[in-house]
Amino acid sequence: MLQEIKFDEYTTVVVDCNEKLEHDDLFCILNEYELDRINDNYFRKRKETLRLEGIVFSL
Repeated sequence: MLQEIKFDEYTTVVVDCNEKLEHDDLFCILNEYELDRINDNYFRKRKETLRLEGIVFSL
């Protein structure tokens, strides 16, 4: 199921996962590039929806 999780005021993360995810779970599944992208959005005050590739089955 697709889930939209608000990471911060600028970035929303969309992930396809079998389990209900919480905000803290994103730190387990985001890679370094994606975290850098989120930080960049925050500092530039740029809104973005980040869609994760692949499926996360369980944490």
